[in-house]
Amino acid sequence: MNYPGDSHETRKEKYIHRGCVPSMNPAVLCRYLPVILLVLLLCCGNAAASDDDERELFYNELRKAMALEDEGNTDQALRIIDGASEKYLHTNWSYTLCGQLVSGMDADKQALRYFDQALEIDPAYARAWHYKGKSLSNLNRPGEAEVCLIHAGELDPRYEVPWTDKWPYRLVFKNLVAIFAILGFGGLIIYVVKREGLLR
Repeated sequence: MNYPGDSHETRKEKYIHRGCVPSMNPAVLCRYLPVILLVLLLCCGNAAASDDDERELFYNELRKAMALEDEGNTDQALRIIDGASEKYLHTNWSYTLCGQLVSGMDADKQALRYFDQALEIDPAYARAWHYKGKSLSNLNRPGEAEVCLIHAGELDPRYEVPWTDKWPYRLVFKNLVAIFAILGFGGLIIYVVKREGLLR
């Protein structure tokens, strides 16, 4: 409450103590509320438009890289993807997408860096774990690959490793031809040995 004898500074302190200052008059605030809301909406709209523009620029760079890859300019395509990943978005999905494209260009060692960047942002991003596992598998690092693939499946059921990809099924299915060849050759040897034994 203000008293007639209060100085300007005393009144100001009382306003601040009550949580408002003289310029924060409720009537003035109500008068300018539509303007404030309009400014906020415009700022939010500009931020959303900026995000959309950045996403489109990012996609354009990736399209350019894919076109160069189709023409056989893989090194240049990899440089463009690297530049796009550094310049735009910096999200878990953008880094993962770069990693997938780079892995598709048989540069799995470089792709691992993108997946690790995605996982730094979101350690629970199953997609990045899944594709990191695939790149590790392509680099003949099956133990690490299996850990990543299983972890991806635990985080998101869509990335569960099928039983045909698990040990020892994976080994058996990948080497079926060799296994049948060895079994067939072994059976032939046994047959010949038995036959020769019978002829004696």
